[in-house]
Amino acid sequence: MLFLLCTPSITLFCSGYMVSCLVQRPKIGPVIRIMVILPFLIFGGLYINSDMVPVYFEWLEYMSPIKYVFRGLSRAYWSFVASIPCATKPACIALTAGDMLLLLAINLLFRTLGGIALSFRLRHKHH
Repeated sequence: MLFLLCTPSITLFCSGYMVSCLVQRPKIGPVIRIMVILPFLIFGGLYINSDMVPVYFEWLEYMSPIKYVFRGLSRAYWSFVASIPCATKPACIALTAGDMLLLLAINLLFRTLGGIALSFRLRHKHH
């Protein structure tokens, strides 16, 4: 359960790292950060049902670390409720290995984009 909570937190932390590397002025960082995290919140499954997401926004749903946290915590909570049976396939666990790998991939993507942005900004600053 701790891994379920830590991995998305680290992934969202890395998105903040990416944004801080992209912006030139620190005062703009929080505004850009809100613009980055808001689609994750909207399309993460908490505010909009996954079935209601338009086809052209499905990529945002799959990029959202919040989706995997919400789905994992929902499965963990509802699997102990006796009146709502859990499906046998796939197994009713908090997160599947594929979900965890996807979260780690999103984490690496944010770190890589942040590192590229930082090196790009530093390279142009010295020229």
